[in-house]
Amino acid sequence: MAEPVFLQIDVEGKLSNGAAFCKLELPIPLQVLQTDEALDAKSVDQRSGVLLWEAALDLGRFLARMPAPASEGLSVLELGCGHGVPGLVAAKAWKTEVTFHDMSIETLREVTAVNCAANSVGEAHFLAGDWKTLLRQVQEASLCYDVMLASEAIYKEDSYDDLLAIFSLAQCAYVAGKRFYFGCGGGTASFARVAEAKGFEVSTAEVLEDGRSNIREILRLTPKSPPDSGSAKRAKR
Repeated sequence: MAEPVFLQIDVEGKLSNGAAFCKLELPIPLQVLQTDEALDAKSVDQRSGVLLWEAALDLGRFLARMPAPASEGLSVLELGCGHGVPGLVAAKAWKTEVTFHDMSIETLREVTAVNCAANSVGEAHFLAGDWKTLLRQVQEASLCYDVMLASEAIYKEDSYDDLLAIFSLAQCAYVAGKRFYFGCGGGTASFARVAEAKGFEVSTAEVLEDGRSNIREILRLTPKSPPDSGSAKRAKR
């Protein structure tokens, strides 16, 4: 079987004296690279990882409050990670290695890996590409994961099938996002319906409603036939 192509990124060498960081108000202290890039509609898919999205913070807080898993050495994959906040929380709280995925290699090198270094998360793996590429890489290597994480990934309905195909290779997945993405067609409401129709068990782990902004939710998905975690291959450099 062909192994997925993990990017060779020197996490420890990513810190520079000129980098500016901001501290996040999370149960587990984190600091992330401070970025001020503005995006337009044409660049949002490729460069959205430079922004710090509220659903990523929601999922990070949620994971930080979860009891530590009983089993050690969980395999964790964060999809469309950007800054990688949920994955960083999982790495530190669960003391496990995390694979960070993003569409953009540049985001992984210049944002995600820098945040890993800033938070002393040295044991990390990186995958780049769109959803179809990620699915192919994982399938060709016969990999499955105990936990998959995703935030703000379900804003387009046409991505649902690919995302659910990826989530079917996990014991469970936590998906954070807005209930409705107005103008985009996606959201947790429609995603949950499609996931249930495809045989996933879907539950709402948390609802965040402040009366001022769009309602946000964290969904927990369990595939109809989860892979055997005992036979899952661990990510290797």
